[in-house]
Amino acid sequence: MTTMLRITSAGLLTLLAQPSAAQGATPDLPTLARQVGGAHRPDGPTAKVEAFTCQLELHLLDVSEKNGGQANLDVAFLQQAREAPKKPRTFIRYKVRGVDRAIRRGFDRFGPWHIQQGKPADLTAAGAQRDLQSLREHTNLARQLLRFLSPEAVIESLEAPTKVVDDKLRIGRKSAAVYSVSGRLSEFPLMQRAGSDAPAFVTIYVDKSSKRLLGIDAWPIEDGASDRARGERILLSDLQLRDGLLVPRTLRYLWRDAAGKLRSHSTAKIITLDLSPNLDAKHFDRS
Repeated sequence: MTTMLRITSAGLLTLLAQPSAAQGATPDLPTLARQVGGAHRPDGPTAKVEAFTCQLELHLLDVSEKNGGQANLDVAFLQQAREAPKKPRTFIRYKVRGVDRAIRRGFDRFGPWHIQQGKPADLTAAGAQRDLQSLREHTNLARQLLRFLSPEAVIESLEAPTKVVDDKLRIGRKSAAVYSVSGRLSEFPLMQRAGSDAPAFVTIYVDKSSKRLLGIDAWPIEDGASDRARGERILLSDLQLRDGLLVPRTLRYLWRDAAGKLRSHSTAKIITLDLSPNLDAKHFDRS
């Protein structure tokens, strides 16, 4: 009896030790997605977000750019779902505050527009390419923010994913312990390819401790291969709870140069945010 009791105790100790080891193991992709979803929705499932309004501070940090400094934007955004196979339609309008010349731009049911000489006009005329590029970059920033509200869906949508691995992510002068996983996304709103979503190869970084999304590396895919010299990194920080979701209030962008080296490009700070505004397509009509 005594021998059997010792064996049973040892067996129980072994069984008790197994969950602890499993908890410290690197998760597989479905487990990681589930953990990230839970971390970003601490109070349980939330309604799908399709629209938001916000005030943004955009800080251009790249000294090689001609128009540096800060821009303050009032933004309204809607990604209107449509029946498959049609893709959602994107609408945006924003006003830039604190500048000498009033700037209002947007995408409505007819395309890009801006206010010119006090009147709404198509943003397609010759000489307006830079303004149109800015509009497309701001639209992709809004698309990215919407994606980052459901980071587990981004992980689940990876095509040909690698295994999840233990990794380090450089953030400023420090490195964070993370899980990383790479793969392809059929559509991703890259800032450097402002406009429609495009295929991209991405690496996703998740904080080991909190299971929160910390960053994404993305490279455009052209002719079946990723362009390693035109990538960008998005770092997410200052997460705050809003309508049951942890929302990044700061997004830092680093772009890669011709050698593939990262350099700071810009930072977006979300000052105010409403995830449930009453918006429809008519709200974005040029005016």
